[in-house]
Amino acid sequence: FYEGVDVAPGHVAAGLVMERPDLMVEVAAGLQRQRRALITGPSGSGKSAAAWLFAYENRHAIRWFRLRRATADQAHLLVQLARSLEASPERAVGFVLDDVGRDLGGIWEALADELGHTPGVLLLGTIREEDLFLISSLASTALARPALDAELAERIWLALRPERELAFLHWREPFE
Repeated sequence: FYEGVDVAPGHVAAGLVMERPDLMVEVAAGLQRQRRALITGPSGSGKSAAAWLFAYENRHAIRWFRLRRATADQAHLLVQLARSLEASPERAVGFVLDDVGRDLGGIWEALADELGHTPGVLLLGTIREEDLFLISSLASTALARPALDAELAERIWLALRPERELAFLHWREPFE
């Protein structure tokens, strides 16, 4: 898992994803402030893991829906869904779009436009840094950038150590 895979919700439920409390606070603040947030960074930086971890940690406060495929002309259906669920700040509904730059840019923009004025509806997405230019609503979208820090590097190294013989005797060497 730690050598690289497209993280899915099941990886979080299985306990494979490392906690990232600072990043979760950053995402929460962005969603509270702007109701839409993109987790952005290079491939393998933990964008998807962070998005699914955030959704999992907030599953009791927000009803999350995963959008795998959708087009801009289907945004009205998602608006209807949110309204039928009586979305409000007290009963929030959230949509998670993993890898917005691949096939979901159009639906992200349409939802940002349609739901931008609907309290209680949140958009959480992941996007590669090089695909940010695809998002025209970037100025009104909170951005969070996962970063590898010493604490996370040590936790990854400790998780890998029992499973295999590592070439490094200490976590700091591969981190640096």
